[in-house]
Amino acid sequence: MNAVPEMVHRWLTESALPFWADAGVDRNGGFVECLSLDGRPDVTAPRRLLVQARQIYVYSHAHVMGLCRDGVETAWRGYRFTKRHAWTPDGGCVHLLAPSGEVLSSRRDLYDHAFFLFALAWLYRATGESDVRRTIDDTVRFLDQKLAHPSGAGYREDLSGCLPRRQNPHMHLLEAWLALFEATQEEQYLFRAQNILRLFQRAFFDRSCEALREYFNDDLQALRDPEVDFFEPGHHFEWIWLLHRYAQLSGEPVAPEASALRARAHRCGVSEHQLVFDEVWTSGICKRATSRCWPQTEALKACLYASDDDGANESALAPDLIVSRLFAHHLSGPVPGAWWDKVDDRLNPCVDKVPATTFYHLFLAFSEYLTAHAQRPGSHEDARITARAGHG
Repeated sequence: MNAVPEMVHRWLTESALPFWADAGVDRNGGFVECLSLDGRPDVTAPRRLLVQARQIYVYSHAHVMGLCRDGVETAWRGYRFTKRHAWTPDGGCVHLLAPSGEVLSSRRDLYDHAFFLFALAWLYRATGESDVRRTIDDTVRFLDQKLAHPSGAGYREDLSGCLPRRQNPHMHLLEAWLALFEATQEEQYLFRAQNILRLFQRAFFDRSCEALREYFNDDLQALRDPEVDFFEPGHHFEWIWLLHRYAQLSGEPVAPEASALRARAHRCGVSEHQLVFDEVWTSGICKRATSRCWPQTEALKACLYASDDDGANESALAPDLIVSRLFAHHLSGPVPGAWWDKVDDRLNPCVDKVPATTFYHLFLAFSEYLTAHAQRPGSHEDARITARAGHG
């Protein structure tokens, strides 16, 4: 294993996975929301369904890849906590819990449920347990019956149909449908994924400025308010990866929008330090010059699919260089196994806590990176990673 993949493998297996399985799990069984900068869990912070789902995913996938000996048991702790306290008799899960499990917000949120399905897909893949499969079926039924938009175009934000509608929950629902297809081999999930792809092509991607729109009215018309006339380069990269994953699983060609997303993100979305900006006005001017950790991981995933024609592998966004910068600027502290979630335009950390949500981005990107490295010609030492990851 060469130096950069070895660094990734070691960080996951020796630092991050053991650290968060300890400090990141509350005595009540759920996952904590965040840690202090000295690595102590905030046991008083409410528990979002989003965090439970993302950490269930991380430890389930880590088990599938053979990277965490107790991964399934750690994932089960989050699953049991969620089913015991967040699951509701009329379907779906509530948005927010107290550390004790008391319901603080009964909102049923689309973004939350996209991640819950993604987590369930990986937990089912890791365990094959019938209870997980029933929860998958019940959650899909809840989405279809309670959150599907009356027009047939995607899903509502929550049970009340609050506005604006967003592309982001649909993007992660596409991710969940693809994961469920891989876990079950049921064609229905590929069909569902195709429906989200068509929404992306019809509504979310704005061809007039080659940018991904974030906010929409009830009819999925992009809002034209100047305050939301921006795009997130990280979401461009995330969609590139999803478009390639869909093409791999469906056998269809990669959607042509992937190239446009890549060109726009490369042209306007990267700082002088070669970090991905958080937000850019559609005019091409930087809106928010900070760089969170997660856009860097999405750039890594997208650039693993870059072709020679893209030129990305010859640029500063080549995968090994992205990983090296992640370790230099985001994974250099504050404690081993944690991260600086955001740095400013001078590369100084500008955070006061370590959010648990970021582990999903890091683990998924690093799992893709390790799998891609193991598949390179002449790379035999990590064939076990490719076999267990199940990608490609």
